Amino acid sequence: MGSPGRTALTDVLVGRIAREGPLTFAAFMEACLYHPEHGYYSRRVPERGPRDYVSSPEVGPLFAQLLAWQLGEMWEALGRPARFDLVECGAGRGALAGEILETVQTKTPD
Repeated sequence: MGSPGRTALTDVLVGRIAREGPLTFAAFMEACLYHPEHGYYSRRVPERGPRDYVSSPEVGPLFAQLLAWQLGEMWEALGRPARFDLVECGAGRGALAGEILETVQTKTPD
C-alpha cells in the first residue's frame, strides 16, 4: 500500500483497471462488497463492540414485541392454526426471531 488511507482493495482495483481498463459501477461494487480477501462481506463481523450497521431488533425489544402482537392477531384471524411458521430471513444473529419468541412465550395467554 502506497499512500496513507489507501487500502489493499484500492491496490487490487488499480491493478485491475491497469490490466482491463475502466470498470463499470457494478464491477466496482462487486469487488468492494464481495472480493474474497478485502470485500466488505468477507470480513468477520465482531460478536461484540462496534459494527457498521445495527438493525432495529438489536437496539431494543420494542420492534419485535410489536411484531409479536401483530403476528398474534394474524394467528387469531387464521383461526388459531396448530402450525404457524415464522421464518426470519435477515442476515443478523436472530435477535428479531428470538425476541418475538420470548414475547409470545411470556406475554401472551395462548
